[in-house]
Amino acid sequence: TPARSHRCSAGGVGWLVAGDMRLAVVPPCAGRVEVPERGFAGSFVCHAEEAALIAVVCAEQDVPAGVVAGRVREGARVWRDWAQGIRYDGPWSKAVRRSGIVLKQLTYQPTGALQAAATTSLPECLGGELNYDYRFTWVRDTAFAIDAMATIGMDAELRAVMRCLLKEVRTTAPQIRVLYTIEGEQV
Repeated sequence: TPARSHRCSAGGVGWLVAGDMRLAVVPPCAGRVEVPERGFAGSFVCHAEEAALIAVVCAEQDVPAGVVAGRVREGARVWRDWAQGIRYDGPWSKAVRRSGIVLKQLTYQPTGALQAAATTSLPECLGGELNYDYRFTWVRDTAFAIDAMATIGMDAELRAVMRCLLKEVRTTAPQIRVLYTIEGEQV
């Protein structure tokens, strides 16, 4: 078992070190992480309609706390900027924006395939024998996602997903399979 230690570094980033792996907890701008004997603790104030980013980052080597915090905040800024491009101002616009972000994150960039979920090996029931791997493109679910992408203006992602789906379907035409791999192979 690798040696484990906790520490807090400049900038308020908390670290859990296990062997050569480091887990960093990055607090919101106004917060600070404390490292008691076991685990992490911290507090910050967030008012109504305010947003606060708390991130957990894994690294294989020591990275300066400021670099970790900066990368996390830069990533959040990139996603906020991307989400501003979503064209929707109907009911539940915040939830629709968040859903758009999820659709983008489920789009497998190398092929444009839309993964059914970002999970793997979910059991049908605890202790059961059946596990399901959702890292596939399900044609029905992709059709729903395409409709959503078109509705909210995710044009680049829409083109990538449609291009991938049409390519996959051509490989089994005239039959359409229920699902395809995210690499475009038949199942």
